[in-house]
Amino acid sequence: MENTFDLDEVSKHCTADDIWIAVDGKVYDLSTYKTHPAGTDIIVENAGKDATQEFKDAEHTSMDLEELKKYYIGDLEEKINTDTKSSRKRKPISKPKSSQEVKKNSTERRDFSLVRSVAIDLTILFGIKLLADSI
Repeated sequence: MENTFDLDEVSKHCTADDIWIAVDGKVYDLSTYKTHPAGTDIIVENAGKDATQEFKDAEHTSMDLEELKKYYIGDLEEKINTDTKSSRKRKPISKPKSSQEVKKNSTERRDFSLVRSVAIDLTILFGIKLLADSI
């Protein structure tokens, strides 16, 4: 029977002398692995974590995968969400606005539009005046 570990257990092994990582649902004990081409710091940085994405981002070769298999100690237990109702709920992006807030925002937008229109008109008039004065 194979061992199964949850991420909480894996996270307890996060020091330079005690390194567990999870990759693609499998758990590896890399405590004795000291020959990483990029140095052991990269392994220690990912100790105690699910390092699947980091492992893939590093573009490891098939030989690297074979080497990793030597350190396999078990599978990563998937947490199953038993509360299906809460997983289907959508959280609102923001608190619904009151009618006063909606009116205030509408007024602010209208005021801004008016100021912008006046600024554009003044810029055009000023440009025409400068052009007329230069002729």
